[in-house]
Amino acid sequence: QARNTLRKQGGGHSPSSKRGSKGGSSVAPHLESGRSFSIIFRGERTLDLMTVEGDNDRDEILGALDELVSKYKRAKVLVGNDVLLLRYIWLDVDKDKSNTIDKDELGKVLGRINFYMKKSQLDAGYVKFAKAIGLDRSSRRKGLSFEQCVTFLHKVKRDTWQVKPVNQIWIDLFGEFMRNGKPRMR
Repeated sequence: QARNTLRKQGGGHSPSSKRGSKGGSSVAPHLESGRSFSIIFRGERTLDLMTVEGDNDRDEILGALDELVSKYKRAKVLVGNDVLLLRYIWLDVDKDKSNTIDKDELGKVLGRINFYMKKSQLDAGYVKFAKAIGLDRSSRRKGLSFEQCVTFLHKVKRDTWQVKPVNQIWIDLFGEFMRNGKPRMR
């Protein structure tokens, strides 16, 4: 998302536009290259900015934006592949592009990560979680944000009693000790 590029306005020529008015046409004010810059969002849209006259903060603003972009580039590699995959799945399931997923879409996310719950369990868990984080009925219908979805998945993972395969092999081979110290075989 932060694949933004900064572009300095350069050259001695300034773009001008003619606007229609009752008295004829007027020319847009001169864009001074020392005060103006553009932010290009993924090569599509641009945001053209100009500092106020007499304010020499353009280079400081550009430096801060460059630093922000470079820090993002360094930090994005620190995100785990599981989170990136979950983000991809979440975006794919959010068909209406509302940036939220309702409980039916959440069921699709769970299915895509090979975690299956009965619909009744999912419905009850969704409502309980949504109430716990303070969502009213209207917000529950709209759905969970990505961050809320991740929190829900962490809660589901924490609350499930599934045994990891490596632990299951250990238990099968050596048994499992109960709290009273006596071995219990499965």
